[in-house]
Amino acid sequence: MLVKKPTHTKINVIDSIMGSGKTSWAIQYMNNSPRHKRFIYITPFLNEVKRVIDSTDREFTQPQNENDGTKLDDFNS
Repeated sequence: MLVKKPTHTKINVIDSIMGSGKTSWAIQYMNNSPRHKRFIYITPFLNEVKRVIDSTDREFTQPQNENDGTKLDDFNS
């Protein structure tokens, strides 16, 4: 039987006042990180979603606006 060793995931929360450069920092950090490193970028603003997608060369998945299911369903797919 193969037993997988538990892994620990580090989560960084970036919180600061608006206009302080959080999104710019996140874009730069993602662009400078190795390709195998994965990110979850969460924002309530659609224009910020577009800005991050347009400014990075990473593949993002977004929740679909459907009547059935949840955002978590999209996250797990």
